[in-house]
Amino acid sequence: MTGSATSSLRARSTLWKIVLLAVVGYAVLVIAPDTLRLVPPERLPGPGPLNRWYPLGTLGFVADNDGVVTSVEPGGPAWKSCLRKGDKIDLGRTKDRRAVNEMVFVAHGEPVSVYVSKFRDVAADQLGPCVDSRVTPRSITMQPSPETLSWPEWATLLLDQLAGFAFIALCAYLAWRHCTLQTVGLLFYAVWFNSGQYFAWYANLSDGGLVAFDVLQAAFEAAGLTGLLLFALYFPRDTVDGWRRTAQLALPGVFLLLLGFGMSGFSNFIFGQETETLYRAYYRLTWVVYVIVVAIFSHTYWTQPTARGRIKWVLAGVIVGLPCFLFADTYEATSMLNWLEESYRISVPLAVLQFLYAVNVVVPLSMVYAIRHHRVMNVRFPLTRALVVPCAIGAAIVAMHVAGGSIEKLVTTKLENIELIMGGSVGLVILLAHEPVRRGLEAVLYPGWRKQEAALEDEMTRLAGRDVESGERILIEVPVRVLRLTAAALFERNAHGDFELKRRFRWPEGVLNTLGGNDAAVASIGPGPRRLLETHWEGQVFPSGFEAPALAVPIMIRHSVNRVVLFGPHATGEDLARDEISLIQRLGRAAAALFEGVERRDQAARLGRHSEPDDG
Repeated sequence: MTGSATSSLRARSTLWKIVLLAVVGYAVLVIAPDTLRLVPPERLPGPGPLNRWYPLGTLGFVADNDGVVTSVEPGGPAWKSCLRKGDKIDLGRTKDRRAVNEMVFVAHGEPVSVYVSKFRDVAADQLGPCVDSRVTPRSITMQPSPETLSWPEWATLLLDQLAGFAFIALCAYLAWRHCTLQTVGLLFYAVWFNSGQYFAWYANLSDGGLVAFDVLQAAFEAAGLTGLLLFALYFPRDTVDGWRRTAQLALPGVFLLLLGFGMSGFSNFIFGQETETLYRAYYRLTWVVYVIVVAIFSHTYWTQPTARGRIKWVLAGVIVGLPCFLFADTYEATSMLNWLEESYRISVPLAVLQFLYAVNVVVPLSMVYAIRHHRVMNVRFPLTRALVVPCAIGAAIVAMHVAGGSIEKLVTTKLENIELIMGGSVGLVILLAHEPVRRGLEAVLYPGWRKQEAALEDEMTRLAGRDVESGERILIEVPVRVLRLTAAALFERNAHGDFELKRRFRWPEGVLNTLGGNDAAVASIGPGPRRLLETHWEGQVFPSGFEAPALAVPIMIRHSVNRVVLFGPHATGEDLARDEISLIQRLGRAAAALFEGVERRDQAARLGRHSEPDDG
């Protein structure tokens, strides 16, 4: 390589690192201010800028992007100013449009005025002293009240912020260490689709600053969704061909389409136009992108069998994390899901929405794991166990939300910390029921695993009374067939302390005929099963298409290793899960008991022959 070419690559590398740091810095800057919402206002240093920004102000109402009020908090500033659900705010004649566009928060120290062009007819008992003030269109002025977070809202906001920073850090790490088009696409997705919140900017920026913020949001949202499509096209090979190359050429058009809808959606704040239809169209597009991403990964799964283990991990993260994020975002930003409350009286609490945002962190976690590991564990094990915790936390949050209102209706005395007590109790009950919940999830999501488990346990019970040859054959053949592993081989200790190949199943001839007692794979073996890494096979050459052994199971007889069984990974390339290893270990112990029993019977028979009197 010439010196100029080297300099060019170095310059490109340096430029990319500068761009990466700038993108990551922007992503962190967007969500960092909302972290201070967790700090009580009296503990903030002041007077100064922090006291001007915090606490955030709330008006106690939500309106869609056409200005139609969709909910009003009883007793809040909007309620006291005679605003009610169904009223219509005229965006063109309202100066403080961010109260409508951004829906939730405003600066806490400044009154906000909106022009109500139509008052909806409501029952008299819902109006109180507002009966006479809701006759003709007029401007309503509201004094924001400071934001107050309940315990569940505080906890889930903290979870959102931590998960958001983790999301950005994971994707930045991938792009820095493994810079490809797929990781760059994932990084741009992380900028705006992490779980961190950014309401502090919405509440406190000047009108001009908020316009710039909205433009950047639209650009990075479009880049993020396009980047996710790019990741789906390239994973796991870092190259594309055929229809994928054609699809890649269409991505700039996808970006421009998403950017156009995103920019036009903000025109309600910028120009006072009604944009609920545009918002709905945009969010439908995001769901379409999600379906396309899942379809691409599914196609990859069926067309690249050797990468199925890694693709399962990515699919699991996408199927769990993205719908949670998109549901919460759609629920907050549009009125598309208002039918839940209108038809079924289901109102999703803020704490639940924030929790759903945080679940999205499983997307980068699964992708980082799949990219950084050539051989991954079966996704069934972490997926079924990981879902137990969200179920417990989600149920606890709902209980905390319901408990306060329900008990306050029954008991007139104010009960301190009732939400915390009820939510904690529900969460504790679910966590105590962890095992039944896990087994229930496995039965629904992975019914085949229960059959595999039962088949191996049945073989364990049938080992008793077998001879050594049958026991050895069951020990290596049954796990391979039932768990769909690539191969297995049994090695027996010789007089020199090495282990010689005695029996093999789907194991290529001439591979590892002897395991030296000092070999890395043998020396690391203890009394229990041992996962084998690539470092255990340094210097060992395996035939093409043969996966290196992934598990070593010692067969202990009289407290020493008598035999060693090596198992390959799953045929899909996945490593063995912990419960699969536990089953194989139990089968190994049953086989060890069989071998030891046979040895003792043989030894007793020999002693019996030696003790018989000589007839001569």
